Amino acid sequence: MPQRNEDLFLNLAHVVNNPLTAIRNALYLAGRLSDDPELLAYLELANGEVSRISASLTAIWSDSKRRAAMKAAA
Repeated sequence: MPQRNEDLFLNLAHVVNNPLTAIRNALYLAGRLSDDPELLAYLELANGEVSRISASLTAIWSDSKRRAAMKAAA
């Protein structure tokens, strides 16, 4: 993979992960303000989807970082 793509993936994962953390925190706080089981179920679903996106970005970030380290060592 060209270095430019690796840099893009590293930056993208970092830039997108920060707002995802804010969203996850907002979902948590919203859940603490409600006793409505239906709302809590939607908040839990949303939190799960945010976690999936975050995990995917972390995998991309880790792979790009590993590739960059391998190229630097070569």
